[in-house]
Amino acid sequence: VKNGTYTLRATVSPVNATNKKVIWRSSDDDIVTVKDGLITAVSAGSAVVTALSEDGSYSADCKVTVTVNSDGITLSESDITMR
Repeated sequence: VKNGTYTLRATVSPVNATNKKVIWRSSDDDIVTVKDGLITAVSAGSAVVTALSEDGSYSADCKVTVTVNSDGITLSESDITMR
């Protein structure tokens, strides 16, 4: 994932379950946040995103690792003369 977001989908079973509401949680909001399954990278590191059934009986986890790639290097000066 290059843009820093990913949508995770939760499937509640059985198909005729009366309550299909899922509560989303991140183990570390400083690494990733999650809302309605949309995971957003915040900073480098690892966190676990959990989808929890509303009654708390069932859950599923996904480990998310965020890496930061450099776009290059710039210097404050391109030419310096020293004595």
